Amino acid sequence: MAITTLTSAPSFRSPQGAYFGVLASCFASLVLLALVFDQLGASSNQTMLVLVAFPLAACVLIGAVSFTSSSHVWLTGGRVTPPALGAASALASCLGGIGFVVLPGAFFFLGFDALPFTCGIMLGLLLNAVLIAPYARKDGSATLAGFIGQRFESRILRLVAAGALTLPCLLLLIGEFKLAAFLLGHAMQQPGPVIVAVLAAVAAFAVAFGGMRAVLWTGAAAAIIALIVLAVLPSLSGLLTINIPVPQIAYGLVKAEIGRLETAAGMDTHRAASIVLTLPSSAPQALVKPFFQPFVANDPWSFTLLTLTIAMGVAAMPVLFAHAGASTSVGGSRRMSVWLMVMAGAVTVTLPAVAFLSRLALLHALPMTGAIAAPGWLAELAKLGLADFDTEVATVPLSAVHFTRDSTNLLLPLALGLPRPLVDTVLSSAAAVALAAIAAEAMALAAMWVQDVTMVFAAPGSASTLRVSAGRLLAICAVCLGAALSLRTRADPLTLFTWAMALLGSSAFVLLVLSVWWKRINQHGATAGLLAGSLAALVQIVISLNGAVPLLFGVSGALASILAAPLAAAVAIAASLLTPRPSQAQIALLRDIRMGGGETVRDREARLTQLHKSDSR
Repeated sequence: MAITTLTSAPSFRSPQGAYFGVLASCFASLVLLALVFDQLGASSNQTMLVLVAFPLAACVLIGAVSFTSSSHVWLTGGRVTPPALGAASALASCLGGIGFVVLPGAFFFLGFDALPFTCGIMLGLLLNAVLIAPYARKDGSATLAGFIGQRFESRILRLVAAGALTLPCLLLLIGEFKLAAFLLGHAMQQPGPVIVAVLAAVAAFAVAFGGMRAVLWTGAAAAIIALIVLAVLPSLSGLLTINIPVPQIAYGLVKAEIGRLETAAGMDTHRAASIVLTLPSSAPQALVKPFFQPFVANDPWSFTLLTLTIAMGVAAMPVLFAHAGASTSVGGSRRMSVWLMVMAGAVTVTLPAVAFLSRLALLHALPMTGAIAAPGWLAELAKLGLADFDTEVATVPLSAVHFTRDSTNLLLPLALGLPRPLVDTVLSSAAAVALAAIAAEAMALAAMWVQDVTMVFAAPGSASTLRVSAGRLLAICAVCLGAALSLRTRADPLTLFTWAMALLGSSAFVLLVLSVWWKRINQHGATAGLLAGSLAALVQIVISLNGAVPLLFGVSGALASILAAPLAAAVAIAASLLTPRPSQAQIALLRDIRMGGGETVRDREARLTQLHKSDSR
């Protein structure tokens, strides 16, 4: 009886690229139709609703067509995803709304001092591609906690890892819900709970029906929409403001001009003190820092430490681990990582350009203190609750205008007078990437809860139908829990993101690197290091929330991994050296994982088990 492996790449050419080409064409056609109807006098609210509803409808359709009852497909997507589409999905799932919406706002207010976010993201993706992704794919575990548990042959460690990873995944899930509720709620003049409920219903439907396959397809669709918007709007804006359609390379041409405008507006700040980290909040705030002036919001030490914090957290994100495991092969995971870094590189060089052009347009509109009356677009932002200024005065100085961080992407097309449907594409892309990130985080939580908690003591591959049914229920629970907590949590999405990165870097990153690259580590060291890193980072974050307690070494909660990660590594190494060596089976498994090609470890075990059962009959 012939038995095929689960990791063999399909022998046919995947039509997924053609399907997503159709989706991109549909989105472009919809935007063109909206422009036509806008010129014909159609209501701006109607075109906005249609453009925002497009990614939601696409997600519902994807959930319906991706339905599966196979636990292998539900957990891994079937491992037939082409590298480029897998990378696009990973991009949307990893960055989400926080990357595409919040980071331009951070650059708008901080300028140079926001570079740790983009530098950290790129460094984290590089670390993941070199140190983690290929070996995760060779192991074949569906979850990061499952990889850790299988690597050390410990179900208790698997439970501990699932518990440690639940909190950062929940923080990211809450942040995406809060961001979408804020931006879409204000722009569409809808209550935040309504936006959260709609996104939760769509995400729960897609993930429950299609599992990881729905996450991959939804993420790819969201990335395509976001990349189209991020390519078109900055190019148009650059052409209108500096006569160059590639604003990513045009900073030097207008650096002197923006410096003169900032000086005329009275912007002048001083260097930050040692170990000072300032993050812009979502509340309205004035623009006070020159764009190119370095080390004002954070000093050089905090700049470097924040970069490392983001890098370690991104490298260990469970959603990236899941995407690596969904690739067609170990080589496919490497190609996916390359595609992901190329796409992320394009995004991270464009986000500062969007912020730069937004600031330039603002300074041209309000050139100096006490200058002119408020332009119409500023009044519109204020009406939506995305800006704040005194509407009773005849002239509006720039220092008296307060902007919300997450409205930066809207500010640019509005300030340049672009047609309203082009402005609404910003909302469409924000809804798409936020929905993709929500689905990915919910899937990561559901997979961990079913594989590493509920069924942790069951035989591998057993009770396939029960696993899928439990996974569907837990996916819905994860979405509902994230939605409910987002309505009750006051923390800012950017703060939640930095906390999640600190927790992941303190626990998962250290353990992943040691488990792949140090064969002496055993389950006792892994358990001790995981607990030490997670608890140390959590304590530092809690201390930072309590202003009455002094910070440990002056390090804020956002940089907790800088103290916790070395502690986790030291504890893991010491505990491993003080306890017996790992078994020969664990050493053999590690050697197998390090080999670049060949059959996936877990799939080979499943094949041999199936063969043994067939022979016993």
